[in-house]
Amino acid sequence: MIVDFERFSAWYEVAAKQKKTPEERAQKRADILKEKLSLTDDQYKQVYDISLSQANEMKAVWESTKNDQDKTARREKMKAIRDSGNTQINSILDTN
Repeated sequence: MIVDFERFSAWYEVAAKQKKTPEERAQKRADILKEKLSLTDDQYKQVYDISLSQANEMKAVWESTKNDQDKTARREKMKAIRDSGNTQINSILDTN
């Protein structure tokens, strides 16, 4: 099962701007996917773990580049993090 994460990515960026912790963002994302896709408890845990890792990575990128004038590099790093997380989540959904 392949999931289109564009709308989740947009949500993720809004959530990040609301000053939520990485744990809160990961839980919200995992909750949304569990509801929409009827995830098993094991899938939910895996999605949460991936989302938490992704949220922590994005927070680190943001903090290390927030004063940079060139926002393109930050966008590219964050896109790579999102793409990697989405690929990992899709592989969980495909195997279970």
